Amino acid sequence: MRGLLAAVMADRWRAALAAVATAFLALLLPPLSLPSGAVVALVTLVHGAAEGMLVTAIAAGGGALTGLVALKQPWIALAFVLGSWLPAVGVAAVVRATRSLALGLWAAAAMGAAVALLVHLALPDPRAFWQELLASPPLREALPAGAAERLAGWMGTLLATGTALGLALVLLLARGAQAVLYNPGGLARELRLLRPGRVGAALTALCWGGGIAGLAPVRDVAGALSVPWLFGGLGVLHALAGGRRAPLVAAYVALALVPHLVLVLAGLGWADAWLDLRRRLAPAGTPPDRGP
Repeated sequence: MRGLLAAVMADRWRAALAAVATAFLALLLPPLSLPSGAVVALVTLVHGAAEGMLVTAIAAGGGALTGLVALKQPWIALAFVLGSWLPAVGVAAVVRATRSLALGLWAAAAMGAAVALLVHLALPDPRAFWQELLASPPLREALPAGAAERLAGWMGTLLATGTALGLALVLLLARGAQAVLYNPGGLARELRLLRPGRVGAALTALCWGGGIAGLAPVRDVAGALSVPWLFGGLGVLHALAGGRRAPLVAAYVALALVPHLVLVLAGLGWADAWLDLRRRLAPAGTPPDRGP
């Protein structure tokens, strides 16, 4: 893995090629969009936002040419730029400037919230738009009876949360790759120390309160703001595990088998902001983690 990452980071042209190749492969395997964005984010983390933008520009040109030759659709590169590469540069630039993974995650959450608000500004009735979309023949046949109407009310929240989560995963992939190349064990230490903060906890709670009160735009924003708490909960688990692999493997397996546990994990991260669960629940004799 380290050799592959070193080859990608050897120069900007190889990085751009890796970003373009994984982006087009993502048309067949959507999860590959994450490493595509992570390549650009890694360049930004290591060399700065200007280099990240330059690699994005090279990748955009290569993507347009590939799209024209392979699909007769050169504009597909614009979707890669706006949907993956530029946001990846943005969140990575925040981490590089502040040396704070938590602030990078909040940047991802802010982008998810911005997407939600843009939808509400652009569409007179977002719920009606989602209902019409979900009523299209392919989706109507795939969904259970009556599900489309219920789901329409939550599509904005899902869009905002999915945007924020995707960017957060891109950032973590890039940060993990950076650790493999230049700082072994660095991401694990950052996760153990990750605390999104009480100000963010209060803002998230206020937004969820507004969402429960029936304010759809505020609820959609709350979905995006919940993403840093998911990783805050992972930080609590990593801190309590104290470097032991078995509890972490069990936790990740449980999350894979029961996806709804992510809500519990986000709640754990949010509670830790107020109760300092890492200190209260740490096994006796566990030394404090002072970070890198």
